Amino acid sequence: MIKSDIFIKNPKKTIVIAQFIFWVSFFIYFFFLERQYNNVINSVLFSAKATVFYSVLTYFHAFYILPFVERKQYLKYSIITLLFLFIIIVLSLSFEYFAFSKSEPKSSFSEYYNFSGGQIVRTIGSAINALIISALIKFTFDNFLLQKQQLEQSKSRLETEMKYLKAQINPHFLFNTLNSLLYLTRNKSDLAPDVVEKLSELMRYLLEHNDIDEIPLLKEVEFIKAYLELEKIRIPHVSVNFKVNIKNENINIPTMLLLPLVENAFKHGINKNNSENYVHIEINETDDIILTVENSLWLNNTIDNSRDGMGINNLKKRLDLLFGNNYKLTFDKNKKVFKSKLIIPKI
Repeated sequence: MIKSDIFIKNPKKTIVIAQFIFWVSFFIYFFFLERQYNNVINSVLFSAKATVFYSVLTYFHAFYILPFVERKQYLKYSIITLLFLFIIIVLSLSFEYFAFSKSEPKSSFSEYYNFSGGQIVRTIGSAINALIISALIKFTFDNFLLQKQQLEQSKSRLETEMKYLKAQINPHFLFNTLNSLLYLTRNKSDLAPDVVEKLSELMRYLLEHNDIDEIPLLKEVEFIKAYLELEKIRIPHVSVNFKVNIKNENINIPTMLLLPLVENAFKHGINKNNSENYVHIEINETDDIILTVENSLWLNNTIDNSRDGMGINNLKKRLDLLFGNNYKLTFDKNKKVFKSKLIIPKI
């Protein structure tokens, strides 16, 4: 992908610039070649004629005649090509005859400025070479356009999938919180109003940032803090330790990327009947962004925190789409502790 990115982003502009440079170089080459045998005026005329001859032949064949081959109209292509070659060769030889026949012969090139068999053969050979070159130009141009089209289609599919995965995060978070609220209301807990208030604040944040692909890391940290406050309201006997070490306040990360691991710890690592629950969260900025979440596991917990269905699976899919292989997500579990670690590059 990297080696052709420049061409893929704007193939038309790239090819136009490249061919402009080519034809200027072509003109200069023929000028200095002819200048060894002729004066400046004749050298300019000959170089201009050669440049026009080759360029017209190349582009007319590439963009107006070759399409007949693509449409499998081979007979039509052959007839038009032969007719076009005849016209362009006659015009080229005629120009040379009228432009140079009255000049005194200087040396080798000037000796052939006539309708001799040798000059005709050379002109036909040059024309055939131009046809081959034009076919290569057309193939290259079409190939880059095809790559660009495929890249745009792939990008569109990825954006659609990313929006779909991102859209699933909000309902997932909301359902988990509503389940907790349901638990509190059934037990007629006085904490229910505070949970509703905190939940409304978090939902407002989600709505405000729903269409934003990236947010400052500090904003994500603030959201996680608000989420932790909500969890501490509904589970007062959990010990929460949240450490943040961020040096650069301008770092951005994809929206709602860190929450699933934090949420996962509370969903599978907390026993409401046990007072020895803990969740330790740490966000560090080094060369990368590192999120570490460690939580207690209650006795007989057979649930694998790394297989959280929608939450963790969506996170893995988002990470694959965002970073490819340039990230690391690991899970470590024993009888009492579950630890997850996410390392992502800085944006």
